[in-house]
Amino acid sequence: MISELDKLHFASTKIGYGNPKGDYWFIGPEEGGSIEGNKDRIQVWIELGSNEHFHDMKDFHLSLSKREGYEELQRFFSAKVKLQSTWNGIMKILFPLLSEKDKTLEKRRNYQKDFLGRKNGVSVIAELFPFSSKSLADKKSKDFLTKSKEQYWNDYGHLRESLLCDQILKYRPKVVCFYSTSFNENWQRIIEKLNPSFQNFESIGDLPMKYFKNNETVFIIIPHPIARSMNRKHEQIGLAIKELIE
Repeated sequence: MISELDKLHFASTKIGYGNPKGDYWFIGPEEGGSIEGNKDRIQVWIELGSNEHFHDMKDFHLSLSKREGYEELQRFFSAKVKLQSTWNGIMKILFPLLSEKDKTLEKRRNYQKDFLGRKNGVSVIAELFPFSSKSLADKKSKDFLTKSKEQYWNDYGHLRESLLCDQILKYRPKVVCFYSTSFNENWQRIIEKLNPSFQNFESIGDLPMKYFKNNETVFIIIPHPIARSMNRKHEQIGLAIKELIE
């Protein structure tokens, strides 16, 4: 049984997956999945370590897949890997940063299965908001979220922004890539909190990205990796980021 205290602890602790000491952080608005499924996600997070900000992405999802109704999650890490659409887009950006020349589907399948968001890896896959839903338009659930989605965002926004700021300041990654322009205000607030000298963003040609760079980190805002405006742009964005940090 998940209590309200469990929900609050999860919301004020869980950031995402991967190695926070890694150089490359990708932060989106929220995880995909049903609102009702958050009960199981919280329970698995507790089982793996409720005070952890980051868990291993593969370990978490395989643990969740052992629960009834989540068996299909195994396909993202099985011998015949199905590419998850958001992770696939992230890898297309990440590979140029890693100087990875093999751009095949098979390479991305293997990387998703064994390397993306792993505790001993180079990346973090994180979310602004703690609870999953099928889409940003997904409505409230009488069994989990009793308020509207907008009220939920308002209630948790500042808490989550502060949590992300604390962790970025602690680990100082080379790259923080925020995705989904629907949350530009949140992304900009985080950047401003971390960079009191921030004045404006810069852009690179016609790429759908804007950035701010300090002495340690490049902060980037892009559309969601599966957005239409990102078609054929992932690799170019990855190469542009690579130039900014070299």
